[in-house]
Amino acid sequence: MVTEEAESMKKKKKEEMVHSPILTYLSVITLLSTCPPFVILLWYTMVHQDGSMLNTFNYLKEHGVEEGFVNIRPTATYRCCMEHHCLLCTFRSCTPALVYLGKELRAQCLPLAISPSIRYQTLS
Repeated sequence: MVTEEAESMKKKKKEEMVHSPILTYLSVITLLSTCPPFVILLWYTMVHQDGSMLNTFNYLKEHGVEEGFVNIRPTATYRCCMEHHCLLCTFRSCTPALVYLGKELRAQCLPLAISPSIRYQTLS
């Protein structure tokens, strides 16, 4: 009986969507395309312009928005790329060890209070 109630609640939630799927996809695409430039501008304003939005806008006006933004954006250095690569390689090398040892990995709790876990079985 409990499972029937849970299934009926799931169906109601699917039927009662707030927005259409196309609006949801457009919202996600908008967030992914506008958030990184905004964060970069915020970082530049706080670090290099001492928090002055007016100085940042004047810089963009003097150099042009496109060229000014390209100059503002931090560039990846060789050292940065190598450190990132080392971190990824370390993670990739530890994952098979966890598989071999049969450890369980837990992710952060999701909004529905579900904590996904990945269980690796040992080879025996």
